[in-house]
Amino acid sequence: MYTAGHSIRVGVLGTAMARELGLTPEEVRLVRLGGLLHDIGKVQVPAALLEKPESLTHEEYCRVMAHTTFGARILAPLRTRYPTILGIVRWHHERVDGRGLPDGLEGDAIPLGARIVAVADAFDAMTTARPYRRLAFSPAEALLELERGAGTQFDTRCVRALQVGWSAAFAMIGEAGSASGTGQVGRLAAFVAPRAPVRSTPVGRLVPQSN
Repeated sequence: MYTAGHSIRVGVLGTAMARELGLTPEEVRLVRLGGLLHDIGKVQVPAALLEKPESLTHEEYCRVMAHTTFGARILAPLRTRYPTILGIVRWHHERVDGRGLPDGLEGDAIPLGARIVAVADAFDAMTTARPYRRLAFSPAEALLELERGAGTQFDTRCVRALQVGWSAAFAMIGEAGSASGTGQVGRLAAFVAPRAPVRSTPVGRLVPQSN
């Protein structure tokens, strides 16, 4: 199932980025957990929309993107103890230029954990096969596309952290796959092949993110 594997990979990528950014071990742990849980709100989105091979209508797009608020609502009982995780879940589709969802936060008003996971989320979405038909990016192409979005869609420091730290994430995912005995999580093909497809959205041209 895409969402499960995607969340694991986002957690690993976010961990590597958080370490590269010099976060404390506890901050790194919270980013990892936020990455694992960032799409939990998708349990309230119809599977037919999540796996639809055609471009989404505006209404369908809004329904899918509502997974951020659905997820924050699901995790609301943890708000006091784990505000960082809730911030990641709610705000990982915000943009640093203020044109994101759900609240239109801008720049540093978006918590760092959410900015980290936004980059990890987009990278994995661009480099993982989906039901859509149009081919997208290799890892190198995805990193270049993220760089193009730095300062508008993505936090520049977070993009740089992924550019430097993603090879470490490769190793971490490989270790996880070996430990699981299945190879499912650890296979490098999850990043490298098959080339990922991408779909257009009704909100201009956005770098592909999971939906």
